[in-house]
Amino acid sequence: MHLEKSDSRKIKHKALLWLRLDQRCAFIATEAGGYNSDALGINENKMIEVEVKTSLEDLKNDFKKHKHRQYFRSEKDSLDFTCENRWIPTHFYFAVPETLVEDAKKIIVDKGYEPYGVINADSWKVERRAKWIHKRPPVSEAKFILALRMGSELIRFHEAML
Repeated sequence: MHLEKSDSRKIKHKALLWLRLDQRCAFIATEAGGYNSDALGINENKMIEVEVKTSLEDLKNDFKKHKHRQYFRSEKDSLDFTCENRWIPTHFYFAVPETLVEDAKKIIVDKGYEPYGVINADSWKVERRAKWIHKRPPVSEAKFILALRMGSELIRFHEAML
């Protein structure tokens, strides 16, 4: 099954709605944070990252990224939350089409990323609830940077409407 770029954008839109309304994140944006998260939300206690994957190959390739090793290094070390460490989420989800849900769950377990969650992007149902990667609240600097990103996205939206 091949999904178009517009499908990915629709899933990101659903992710933003979920982060803002269901997860009560005051700060939400796309392509944000130190690792260009597809969707990122911050509330008082959590930073939730959602990565959209529309193919099995794309999902498998995501685990080659440095960020996943960094996220789990944070669990074991007491890092100071400056520079790239400020972008380590408390919760991480893959949003995938229904046809990839079981594959995503299996890959997460096989790769040893047990805290990661999976969202069925077709029904927007959490199929595997994410566990805490760490319990440090988001730093003020991350909130400020995400607020700037939100402003940029709002300006681009209005420019597109002109």
